[in-house]
Amino acid sequence: MKRFLKISSLSLIIFSCVLCIAICNDIEVLAKTYNLRIGEVTSVEIKADEDEFQFIRIPFGYCDFRIEITDIQVWVGGEVHNEYVQYVYADDVYDTGKEYYASNGVISFKKDGRESDYERAFLLEMDDIELYPEVDITEEYIIKCNIRISKVSEAKLSKTNITCYLDDIHGKTVKLNNASDKIVWTISNKKVASVYREDNYVTVYPKNPGTCYLKAKCGGQSFRCKVRVKGRKYVYAGGYIYSYNTCGDGCNAFPQKT
Repeated sequence: MKRFLKISSLSLIIFSCVLCIAICNDIEVLAKTYNLRIGEVTSVEIKADEDEFQFIRIPFGYCDFRIEITDIQVWVGGEVHNEYVQYVYADDVYDTGKEYYASNGVISFKKDGRESDYERAFLLEMDDIELYPEVDITEEYIIKCNIRISKVSEAKLSKTNITCYLDDIHGKTVKLNNASDKIVWTISNKKVASVYREDNYVTVYPKNPGTCYLKAKCGGQSFRCKVRVKGRKYVYAGGYIYSYNTCGDGCNAFPQKT
């Protein structure tokens, strides 16, 4: 009897797991997501009975993106109703909570690409308060439109030339502003300097006198910053502070009393 109960319990657990997988698969089928790509036009069709499951998501990036929704059409009962376009809006419910309505048939707004995967999504809906009961927004309408996403500003390094000294324990920070994708940072000569990577910026730490280049690759673009490491900027001796004039390329250093 105990053995039967164990088998029955195991069967129930397996059945529950299969049922959960089936339910999850059904949800995945219903949860349609439009993933926007920079510079491309995406055709979107939102059905009223599925609008809460149809997400529109922008790509990841260390910048603001401009979303432009054009060629908006509202279909009700198999017919186009241009008079309803003014009630269409983009709902940024997962991030800022703002709503952007169509103006002259176009919806345009900015969205931060640095947010989490879920917060980079928004919805496209109709204003049910304005149209009810003329249109049953829960099942009758279809929104068709084209969506284009672009960068607000071009990517650019915060510095293209830096100088470090061997006694600098804090290093120098270089940032790639308005990066629209993940960034790959490299240093041309690891014997001269090292880098600590953090999202869209790095901190350069000096190791030995010399010259090298910090490189960043992002979205098919390459950026370069010249790094020059010099000898110690200051030395303390006999109660005096001495400054060093050193070019870091093998020349002699001459202490000067300051």
